Amino acid sequence: MSAPAPRSPEKPDDRSRAGAVEGEGGNREVPPLDLLGGAEANLEEEGGTWGKHGFPHGSEPKVSDERGRLLLEIADDELVLGWRDSEWTGIAPFLEEDVAFSSIAQNEIGHARALYELAAQELGTTADELAFDRQPDEYRCCELVELRLPEWERTIARHVLYEEADEARLAKLKESDDSELASLAGKIDREEVYHRMHAQMWADRLKDEPRFVAALEELRPLVDRRDGHTPDLTELWEQMTEVRRSQPAGTTW
Repeated sequence: MSAPAPRSPEKPDDRSRAGAVEGEGGNREVPPLDLLGGAEANLEEEGGTWGKHGFPHGSEPKVSDERGRLLLEIADDELVLGWRDSEWTGIAPFLEEDVAFSSIAQNEIGHARALYELAAQELGTTADELAFDRQPDEYRCCELVELRLPEWERTIARHVLYEEADEARLAKLKESDDSELASLAGKIDREEVYHRMHAQMWADRLKDEPRFVAALEELRPLVDRRDGHTPDLTELWEQMTEVRRSQPAGTTW
């Protein structure tokens, strides 16, 4: 992974302003995920009667109902965005942004896992299999989250656009007649508040920066685009699933 494009020098007080999002207990990072407890990965034997995705031939999960499609759509958004946000760890423009984006990435992946758990109950599989054992073209994420964006202003533009759209989506889910989904949406939204605060802080800082304004216009159409995938998703999927795919048949963790 290459480092971000060169940035102009920051003002002396920028380091103290960056990532200034206070979490519980007075820390300046986004608070950690507290949704669900741990569960062991459940890897099934591949080869023989098993399909390439880790599911027995002919039993790959079929998403046939609206609830299942919605769960996978949101979970895939959160997982892929979490992967992308994690790429800034160690190379963000400020140390506090290393912490902030790492924490945001952890939360997004945790949200994805909670959503995959609900979907897995209906599809007769596991959260890990849904997250890692599908092919790239089987993901339902929007194109916005797929892109590798090594430019800070474009990453912030995506951050702002995604949080705006996600806030509206969570608001609807919290009012759902599906009590299980509404409850989970409420838990996720309580953590997403900190993500929105972080995004708004950067939107305010960069509002007069032409590259940021241009990035918002460039990326806005991708928020709801789900009729295909970018080449970036396949490259990311290969990296994120490499260890899991490289293990001999029968490997347990």
